[in-house]
Amino acid sequence: MNPLNPFAIPPLITCVIIFTTGVFVFFKNRKSSVNIIFGVFSLILVLWLFGYSMMYLSKDSDKALFWARTGFLGIIFIPILSYHFISTFLNIKNRILLFLIYLSAVPSILLSRTDYIYSGATLRFWGYYPTAGKIYIIFLSMFVILFLYGIWLLFIH
Repeated sequence: MNPLNPFAIPPLITCVIIFTTGVFVFFKNRKSSVNIIFGVFSLILVLWLFGYSMMYLSKDSDKALFWARTGFLGIIFIPILSYHFISTFLNIKNRILLFLIYLSAVPSILLSRTDYIYSGATLRFWGYYPTAGKIYIIFLSMFVILFLYGIWLLFIH
């Protein structure tokens, strides 16, 4: 670990703020679907940010790649949970689409520990950063499409 890397501090601080906010919202109304999904969404963001903070603190590329792939497990669910939150908040009932969206995460989860998503970690001036693998663009495209669809739903409702 590289405890002196200042570039790891902003994601760690953000991680704490998001965790605190998620816990606060969840405990405001533990029976509300919106609050539950927001709480889970917050935990996913924490996983991503913590993984990337640890990646920035890593002293070698193998450890950095491990943490990048761990953070990627959170990234997989960012667009999924943002859509789930938006559809729940707007009271849009489409269980089939929601099921298919969650199901679409399975290949990404299975491939997250392989070179297909992240093929390595390259040292940059801020610390290590993952190198995209051969099919990362497919995941990125799905991420963008789903995220934009959620924003579009907010816009039209």
